[in-house]
Amino acid sequence: MSRAPVRTPGEARCGGFSLLELCVAIAVIASVAGVLLNSLLFYQELAEKTVVDLTLLNMRSGVRFQIADKMIHGRYAELEAVLASNPVNWLGKPPAGYAGELGAGTARSPQPGEWFFDVASRELGYVPRLNAHLSLASAEDRALRWRIRGSRSKSGEIEDLSLVSVTRYTWF
Repeated sequence: MSRAPVRTPGEARCGGFSLLELCVAIAVIASVAGVLLNSLLFYQELAEKTVVDLTLLNMRSGVRFQIADKMIHGRYAELEAVLASNPVNWLGKPPAGYAGELGAGTARSPQPGEWFFDVASRELGYVPRLNAHLSLASAEDRALRWRIRGSRSKSGEIEDLSLVSVTRYTWF
């Protein structure tokens, strides 16, 4: 008769993982994956905010260029038309996700990640794709909005134009 080998307490076991060890390993891997996914979403939203800020910076440069061009050539009267114009037209190419000019006759509403120009209100808008770190002052509108505003001299002529935020928000 053969007997099963007797293990002494110092001998290692030669088998695979026990069910408990496998469950612990899966739980640790799932926790690490969750933390990494959360970090990835944070950095994607931060990148989206950076792209929005850079696009606005380019549009603000376009506003300054429009002012300089009109003033250098003595066309001060044309500054009034700049107030109602679409700032996307001053860029070399529209930003990624530009939906175009939307108005009352447009049945389509902007989707997350899209820029648009609202013809009725003469406002530039962007609907954020990721908004976990975005807080809006008004919960009714999900889009961030900007408008060209002008400051006037005492005689009523436009002295300066700027692209200013209409929506009060904090993003990060």
